[in-house]
Amino acid sequence: MTLLLAWAAFDDGKTDPSAVYITTDSRISWGNNSTWDYAQKVFCIPITKEIFGYCGDVMCVTQTLSQIVQLGNLGGFNSLPTTLNRVELYADLIKDALISYPKEQIVSSSSIIYIQRHINSYNVFEIIISKEMVVTINKIEFTRNVKPSEKKERTDRIIRGSGASTFRGKVPPDTTYQAFHRFCECIDDVNLPSVGGVPQVVTIRRNGHCLLLGINKNGDNRVLGLPVQAPDLFSGINEWKNENFERWDPKQNQLVIGAKKQPKA
Repeated sequence: MTLLLAWAAFDDGKTDPSAVYITTDSRISWGNNSTWDYAQKVFCIPITKEIFGYCGDVMCVTQTLSQIVQLGNLGGFNSLPTTLNRVELYADLIKDALISYPKEQIVSSSSIIYIQRHINSYNVFEIIISKEMVVTINKIEFTRNVKPSEKKERTDRIIRGSGASTFRGKVPPDTTYQAFHRFCECIDDVNLPSVGGVPQVVTIRRNGHCLLLGINKNGDNRVLGLPVQAPDLFSGINEWKNENFERWDPKQNQLVIGAKKQPKA
């Protein structure tokens, strides 16, 4: 299974998010208590400013989503004029893939969170694949929330997966840094054996930049669940964060010089 968190970050005085993020864990688990912490669960198509994250049943969703993203990065969907056109096509492709998929191999429902930056706005949808292989689409709105008692801004967030109740049980995060740190706490929770590994993160910024982030957790530099050692890979990933979502230098294995330190959530 999975823990998936998507959230919007807001600057002071702004109603349009400065960035949106999707993060997941890297673990696949099986009923016999076997686990594997190298599974890709987030994806991006930078040329059309699209990001994806999934949770739930693994094989069919990850294979089909990988194919969609590969085609998207080759420009295969550039002619589609709206975000809704895209998400409907993606849902149809998933439906087509499910037709010949063995029903007995679907062990749980799945959810794909999909976000595109289009015409100066973030469009957010959820594609839900039920255990009975029924595919539905829901539109989701990111809105700016304010805590009434403190008049303090809060990140708006979407939480999915087997670890969702654990995340919701924690003190609600007010900032991007707190949200990500609490996400890491859930990954480290020994009472959540279906969730684990190093987080994976994709983001879209207000300026349209679509990025895959490298993550350092407990001294372990990873991208999409894979350990990164080669210096060329460090250069190929433009932005790195640690488990407190502080800017990280993977070559020096320390905070970027001048990076703002964040208090532990």
